[in-house]
Amino acid sequence: MILAFAGNLGGFLWAAWAGVAACMVGDALLRVRLLAAAGQMRRQMEAAIDDAGTGGGARAGLGASASNADLLALCLERLRRAESNLAAERVRAAELETAGGELQNSLRDAQAEKAALLEKFASGDAVLRKAHTVCTKLSAEAQHLATLVSEVNQGVGVQRDRLNETGGAMEAVAQGAQESSMRVREVSENAHTASASASASKQEVDGAVASIDKLKDTIVLLKEAMAGLGEKASNIGKVMAVINEVADQTNLLALNAAIEAARAGEAGRGFAVVADEVRKLAEKTMGATKEVEEAVTAIQQETRRNAETVEAAAHLGVEGATSASLAGGRLGEILEAISGTAQHLQAVAATAGVQSNNIEDANKALEEIRIVAEQTSGNMQVFTAALLTFQGGMEELDMIVNAMVSGDYERAASSKFVQWTPRMELGISEIDRQHRMLVDYINDLHSAMSNHRSAEELLGILHKLHDYTSTHFRDEEKRFVHTDYPSVKDHLQIHREFEAKVDEVERGIKQGTVTLSMDLLSFLKDWLVQHIMGMDAQYVQYVKKGARAPVRKGR
Repeated sequence: MILAFAGNLGGFLWAAWAGVAACMVGDALLRVRLLAAAGQMRRQMEAAIDDAGTGGGARAGLGASASNADLLALCLERLRRAESNLAAERVRAAELETAGGELQNSLRDAQAEKAALLEKFASGDAVLRKAHTVCTKLSAEAQHLATLVSEVNQGVGVQRDRLNETGGAMEAVAQGAQESSMRVREVSENAHTASASASASKQEVDGAVASIDKLKDTIVLLKEAMAGLGEKASNIGKVMAVINEVADQTNLLALNAAIEAARAGEAGRGFAVVADEVRKLAEKTMGATKEVEEAVTAIQQETRRNAETVEAAAHLGVEGATSASLAGGRLGEILEAISGTAQHLQAVAATAGVQSNNIEDANKALEEIRIVAEQTSGNMQVFTAALLTFQGGMEELDMIVNAMVSGDYERAASSKFVQWTPRMELGISEIDRQHRMLVDYINDLHSAMSNHRSAEELLGILHKLHDYTSTHFRDEEKRFVHTDYPSVKDHLQIHREFEAKVDEVERGIKQGTVTLSMDLLSFLKDWLVQHIMGMDAQYVQYVKKGARAPVRKGR
C-alpha cells in the first residue's frame, strides 16, 4: 500500500512539476521580454512625446528604438511619420497649421500606443503576480506533501524497527519453544522413569502392608499370651496367699504347742523342741512366701505393663496396616496420574514441535516484510529528496518571479540566495564584515540543501551559523549598549529571541521533528536583511558618536 501510494504520489508530482515548471518558465521569459521592451519603449516614447514640440528630440528617440520587437512596429511607424511631419513643418512655414494638425493626430496616436503598452505592461505584471501566487500555493502544497511523506517515512522507519524487534522476539520465542520441547521430552522421560519407580514402590508397599498385617496378627497373639500370663500370675498370688495363711496357722499351732509343753514340764520338753522347730519352719515359710509374693507382685505389675505395651503396639500395628493400605491406594492413584501426565507431556511435546515450525515460518515472513519495509524506506527517502528538490525549484522560481515583479533584476539573475547590496552596509567596517559572514553562512546552507548534502553537513553549517551569530551579537551589543541608543533593551530582546529560535530549530532537526526547508532559509534571509537594514541601521549614528559621558554623582 505504501509503495502504491508513493508511486501515485510520485507520478502526480512529476506531472505537476513538469506542467508548472513549463508554465513558470514561459511566464518568466514573457515577463523579461515585456519588462525590457516596455521599459525602454516607455522611456523613448515619453521622450518623444515630451520633445515632439521642439523637433530634434523626437528624431533621436525614434532612431534609438528601431531595433525593438515586432510588438512596437506600429508605434515606430507612427513615430517616423511624426518625425517627417515635424521636419516638413520647419521647412514649410506656410503649411504650419495643416502640418500642426497632422502632428497632433500623430501625438494622439502615440499617446494611444503608449496607453496600450502600459495596459500590456499592467497585464504582464498581473500575470506575473498570478504566477507568483500559483508558485506560492504549489510550494505550500509541496511543503505539506513533503511533511506527509516525512511522516510516512517515519512510520515506515518505526514499522521497520518494530519488525526488527518482532523478528528478534519471534526468534527468542522459537528458541524458547525448542527449549520447551526439549524440556517437555525430558520431563516425559522422567515421568516414565517415575512411573516405573512408582510401580516398583507400590509392589514394595504392598509387601510392607502384608508384613504389617502379619505383625499385627503376631502382636494380637502376644497380647493374648500376656493376658494369660497375667491371669496365671494372679493364680500364683492366690496360692501364695493360701500358703501364707497355712504358715500363720502353723506358727499359731506351734506357739500353742510350746505353751502346752511348758505346762507339761519335763515330760513336754521334747514336744516343746518339736513345736519350736515347727514354729521356726513356719516363720521361714512365711518369709519365703512373702518373698515369693513380692516377686509374683512384681511379675504381675510387669505383666500388666507388657500387656499395655502389647495393646498399644497392637493398636499401632492396626493403624500402620491401615495407613500402609491407604498409602498403597494413593501410590496407585499417583501411578495412574504419572502415566496420564506422561501421555499429556508427549502430546505437548508434539504440539511444541509444530509450534516451533510455525514460528520459524512466521519469522521468515517477518524477515521478508522487514526487507520490503527497508526497500520502501529507501524509496521514500529518494522520493522525499526529489520532492524537496521540486519544492526548492518552485521556491527559487517564486523568488525569481518576485524579484522581477519588484523590478530587482540583479537579484533575479543572481545565483546566490542572499545578495549583498550596498544598502546593507552600515559604514562600520567590522560590523559589515560580520554581516557579510552571516550572509555567506546562509548562502552555504542554501547551497548545501540544494545539492542534497547529508543531514550532518547541514547541521554543521547551521551550528556554525548559530555560533557566529551569537559571537556577532555580543560584539555588536558591546558597541551600542553604552551609547545613547534609545532602543537598547528592544534590540537585546530581539537578539535573544532570534538565538532561542535558532536553538529550537537546531534541536528539532537533531530530534527529527523539524526539517530544513526553504521556509526556514527564507526566514533566516528575511530576518537578517530586515534586521540589518532596519534595526541595526538605527544604532549607527550613536555608535559613531561614541560612548555617552558617565554621570557624576553629587557629593
